[in-house]
Amino acid sequence: MKKTLKKLPESIKLVLFDLDDTLYDEADFVKSGLGAVAEYLAVSHGLDQSAAYKAMIKHFKKQGRGKIFNQTLSEFKINPTAVLIKKLVSLYRRHRPEIKVYQGVRPLLERLKSSGLKLALVTDTNWRVQARKLNALGIAKYFDRIIFTDKLNLKKPDLKIYRQIFKKFMVRPLEVLCVGDDPTCDFIGARTAGCQTIRIRQGRLMDLRLGPAREADYAVKSIKELSDFLRREKILCE
Repeated sequence: MKKTLKKLPESIKLVLFDLDDTLYDEADFVKSGLGAVAEYLAVSHGLDQSAAYKAMIKHFKKQGRGKIFNQTLSEFKINPTAVLIKKLVSLYRRHRPEIKVYQGVRPLLERLKSSGLKLALVTDTNWRVQARKLNALGIAKYFDRIIFTDKLNLKKPDLKIYRQIFKKFMVRPLEVLCVGDDPTCDFIGARTAGCQTIRIRQGRLMDLRLGPAREADYAVKSIKELSDFLRREKILCE
């Protein structure tokens, strides 16, 4: 773990969370979505559901999500037409996710609330997909405000996001603590805006290092370590 917080613990009034790979494992959402697509392909094209799912997981692990459906369809000698790909993408995005929060997330959110702090969540990408994730995870109730940047036509690390948050919560930048996992976008905007930042090294980007300019002020390895850190800094009440 990196250094302790520079500012007095009582200066923190708002904790701002990212969603994917910060509060739950995004790989579980991918697997859930691919399972829904495999089920559809079994009915629509007669594929073996298990074989189709395993093929998609294989391509996901090798090359990420970009061309999973094209590669899988070609592997099973099915023409990956634009219409079919669009259908599969829609199924993937609209399926009911089978996901759960990381261990310790609910107690942490509850303790932050009971400590008198405001909580907000900021998440990028398709807002409808993100809303379904939140519904499946059952944690929306903990947040005083949920910001789907897609609805604002913005994307982290745009400073406009943070300025809107400061205005909405009537807080100063130094009173905001931002928690995320992705050094490509979660910290540089928040730090530039004047917030303090903590990176949780978990999920698919846990080993990604982009240099000091894009790193958080502090780093932990898990939700439990984050909770312990906040308790030691007296941001969490005992």
